[in-house]
Amino acid sequence: MRNRVCQGPAKAGAFVVLACAAFATQAQGVRVHFDLPAQSLADSLRAVGSQTHTNVLFDPPLVAGRKAPALEADLTTQQALSRLLSGTGIRYEYLNETTVVLTSRITPATTSGTAGGARGGATPDEASGDTAKEGKTGSSDGFRLAEATAGQAASSASVEGAQGSAHGSSEHAVLDEVVVTAQKREEHLLDVPIPVTAVSAQTLVDNNLLRLQDYYTSIPNFNVTPGVQSSQALTIRGITSAGGNPTVAVLVDDAPFTASTSTGNGTLVPDIDPSDLARVEVLRGPQGALYGASSMGGLLKFVTVDPSTAGFSGHVQAGFSSVANGDALGYNFRASANVPLSDTLAVLVSGFTREDPGYVDNVLTGQNGINEDHAAGGHLSALWRPVDGVSLKVGALYQQINSGGSSDWNEAVNGYVGPPVGDLQQSYGRGIGPYDREIQQYSANLTARIGAIDLAAISAYGINQFADSFDLTYQFGPAAQALFGVGAAPVLNSGQSRKFSQEIRLSAPVGPHFDWLIGGFYTHEASKFGQAIEATVPLTGEVAGVLATLSVPTTYQEYAVFTDLTYKLSERFNIQFGGRQSRIEQGYTQLEAGPAVGGSFVLPQVDTSANVFTYLVTPQLKLSPDFMTYARLASGYRPGGPNASPGVGTPPAYSPDKTKNYEIGAKGELLDRRLTFDASLYYIDWNGIQISLLNNQTELTYNANGGKAKSEGAELSVEAKPLRGLTISGWAVWSDAVLTGDFPATSTAYGVSGDRLPYSSRFSGNLSFQEEFPLWGSFSGFGGAQASYRSGWVGIFQSDPVRQAYPGYTTVDLRAGAKNDAWSVNLFANNVTDRRAALVGGLDNFPPWSFWGIQPRTVGMNVTLALGNR
Repeated sequence: MRNRVCQGPAKAGAFVVLACAAFATQAQGVRVHFDLPAQSLADSLRAVGSQTHTNVLFDPPLVAGRKAPALEADLTTQQALSRLLSGTGIRYEYLNETTVVLTSRITPATTSGTAGGARGGATPDEASGDTAKEGKTGSSDGFRLAEATAGQAASSASVEGAQGSAHGSSEHAVLDEVVVTAQKREEHLLDVPIPVTAVSAQTLVDNNLLRLQDYYTSIPNFNVTPGVQSSQALTIRGITSAGGNPTVAVLVDDAPFTASTSTGNGTLVPDIDPSDLARVEVLRGPQGALYGASSMGGLLKFVTVDPSTAGFSGHVQAGFSSVANGDALGYNFRASANVPLSDTLAVLVSGFTREDPGYVDNVLTGQNGINEDHAAGGHLSALWRPVDGVSLKVGALYQQINSGGSSDWNEAVNGYVGPPVGDLQQSYGRGIGPYDREIQQYSANLTARIGAIDLAAISAYGINQFADSFDLTYQFGPAAQALFGVGAAPVLNSGQSRKFSQEIRLSAPVGPHFDWLIGGFYTHEASKFGQAIEATVPLTGEVAGVLATLSVPTTYQEYAVFTDLTYKLSERFNIQFGGRQSRIEQGYTQLEAGPAVGGSFVLPQVDTSANVFTYLVTPQLKLSPDFMTYARLASGYRPGGPNASPGVGTPPAYSPDKTKNYEIGAKGELLDRRLTFDASLYYIDWNGIQISLLNNQTELTYNANGGKAKSEGAELSVEAKPLRGLTISGWAVWSDAVLTGDFPATSTAYGVSGDRLPYSSRFSGNLSFQEEFPLWGSFSGFGGAQASYRSGWVGIFQSDPVRQAYPGYTTVDLRAGAKNDAWSVNLFANNVTDRRAALVGGLDNFPPWSFWGIQPRTVGMNVTLALGNR
């Protein structure tokens, strides 16, 4: 007999039953095809209940006036409810196999586990077609293949609790559903043919992991190499030569942020305090077709928290930290408030201030803890939905950090012999080492549905600037003594990049078998870099004169059109095609002056242009609803640029270099959703590497393209939930990134086929666990640990075959605490074995006896109070 569905609502106490089942229902894990338009939440819940033969009960005022997004996908009942309730503050519980009840209060476990819940950012609303999601911390301490939405995290926790009470302890725990937007549209992780990692911002805050350098080892095949003061190099899958323009693109809320070239301060990568974020995402492999310039190795994306109209929420957090052999305690204070102004408008404001303890002593000046940092900033955003299908999110982000000195320590001049066990020490003159960094980002994200077409328009304007100093006495000390009678020669650097970007894209189904996305992109960058080499008195820092000055203003413009077409041959098999055509225009000028360079020089303006095409082809096969395989051919590029002094024997410009990625992968869920995995094998072919050559006629260096390289490897990530409250996560990577062609004979660096690329480890891995357990009353406890391993690597290419070598290392982090519906107390200990590993420095660095390394053992505590609608 055919199952009947209730034709109208029936009262059940204070609740309304929207759908009922007359006979046996479908299992909760069975997927159903939904094709629901954007409509009222009540209507969408009614449709889900009808299609899945599930009783959905709730109090009518709970959903009154709420809207639901369009839902077109093959989903389980739990997945469908999670997507509809994401950002509403509503959770659901299974009372039995056929009945679900909706309530407005998020569970305590979810409150402390989501990025927005504990911070008061509320669960995210759909601010755009690329819905911002907040992640549940999870047992892996927040380091996941990707993060679940807050609604999904809530529902999963609720389902577990309800099932446990209904069926007893024999009912197994399941992992959270995961949604990502790696392809500029919302998709379940198991449907995305790209390796993606997302890190919960709340986990970073709770564990005092505030810089990329603090948490990069928890992301597969991702390396962060600190440079002189404000610069740092990002590497994904080993794609770097430690020269040329950046190989990893950096975005804030889907808008590119950092400069695209090294002359435009492209190595100035922001360390955004995670208190203003929902999560940090990393996409591995070339992403040129959808994301454009500088994504030849991969992509780093900072995602801010969305405002919510679900109700007032907020948080207050305070904490302290201490570093081994440090000078004093550090502290932090953070707060946020989400305020709905109406049913269609909400604002979110957050702010923070912190002091990071210093742990490097200057033995020349007698200053202790000279690298103490002071940081502060805030984020203001508003979300407006004037009518159904239209939303506008505007935001302003500001952060500043300054330090009294550098974090490097002095070591042997002729090679790395190991960092000291106790105090880390340096011996620079006074005034050498301080730095200041400041970022601003202003954005507007408009989305609208026009019939079957989805429109997204993303506008952004960012300012990224810095001022820092380092020691060049070993090079210019004799000139300082000869010209001004003093012994120190610090270098003062400053730079600023102003970047405007605009992207407009349209997406729509084309018949029953095609999904089409088309868009246009424009960016304009105006950057300036300045440098002054001073002559100073070492102990006082008094300036006696200026040896040389350098000024380099540059401009960068990029125009692009892109498209992405997915052909669905069947319910299980589809092929994705993508392409992007870009045009790049650059300008470069250089001014030099001072006695150390023999006068004043102005190099004439150099203008260049280039055209680049990137593409992707991705067939995808679903062997079952929970198991997917794919193959991926994708390309990426980084811009070339003008040469400073074109002339006899020197070309006016160097070209973009490109990577091609050949990859096969598989993703799935096993053991009744108690285990997920993500595995990939890849081979990246890199041609025309940007290198520095010597002009034998002018004896000046210039940039050119030469040499080839490959990066091949295997990546495996696994997460399991064998017992209720316990999750175990881990990943392992094998990577071989080497040259496959010799550098030209005129190269300023020596490199031959088979030489390893800089900063690339052959083996790396991470293992973590987290357990939650009841304590007393409403309080629950949690504890966890993670260990990260990285094998040894080598530094930059040099003028001879000898390169700096760095030993591998392992770090261990611990975490424990207690929480209830409002309060959370978190104790952390990072690098508990106090490992002193160097990351960069030594040969061919400035100066060559200095090393930058991981932070010594850090312990501390954070206390958080969540307010309002949690």
